[in-house]
Amino acid sequence: MHSSHPSACCAGHRVSAPSLLYHAALEHLDLVHNRLTALPPVLSAATSLTCLVLSIYTGLKLSDSDVEGILLRMPRLAELHADLTDTHPAVLERLQQARPQLSIR
Repeated sequence: MHSSHPSACCAGHRVSAPSLLYHAALEHLDLVHNRLTALPPVLSAATSLTCLVLSIYTGLKLSDSDVEGILLRMPRLAELHADLTDTHPAVLERLQQARPQLSIR
């Protein structure tokens, strides 16, 4: 697998198959260049996820319900790449307040 993303935690791990979202043991998920407009709720089942890359998603707007219903249910999530999405900065600030150890880029 190949990834052009510079993140050390996600390097070499590009996953785009929707069926992998159901895999609870998934640790790294790179969804760059997909055409999602919202996070799939099933993503909350990826409780082993440590790195989620959503960059370059014009049209994707993370909401407070995405934060509460999906992202905060990922106890191991350490790195979130949400740059170049249409997410309002206040939503990312609330996520950072709820999970201070989370690196948001």
